[in-house]
Amino acid sequence: MRQIEKNIIASFDLVKVDIRKIQEDVSTLNRNQERIMEMLSDAKIQDAELSRRIREITEMVTQLRNGMKRSTSRPAPKRTAKTYVSSKEGTIFHAPQCPFAQNIKPKHKIIFQSKVKALNKGLKACRCVK
Repeated sequence: MRQIEKNIIASFDLVKVDIRKIQEDVSTLNRNQERIMEMLSDAKIQDAELSRRIREITEMVTQLRNGMKRSTSRPAPKRTAKTYVSSKEGTIFHAPQCPFAQNIKPKHKIIFQSKVKALNKGLKACRCVK
């Protein structure tokens, strides 16, 4: 009987060692879980902050785009009368500052008050005309 008792006691000692090891592992897992939960909480806060910043940036981009659309859709402010120049026998009209327009002699020069008037006369626009 003595041998059986020794074997049982040795088995219980091994079980105690295993239980202590499992308790340490569970304790380590709990600490790791707490750290992971903290990291997730921090990540949620950062995610909320990033989401808020993305919304702000999106709103600013939208406002800028709307501002650009409004500014491009507005009629151009009235400028001083823009004139265009052509030769009496020419087929192209030019802006007055164009080098080709400056070569036209005054007695052959025709002045148009708008592009439309020059186009209605059958003239084509020079590259200088925007």
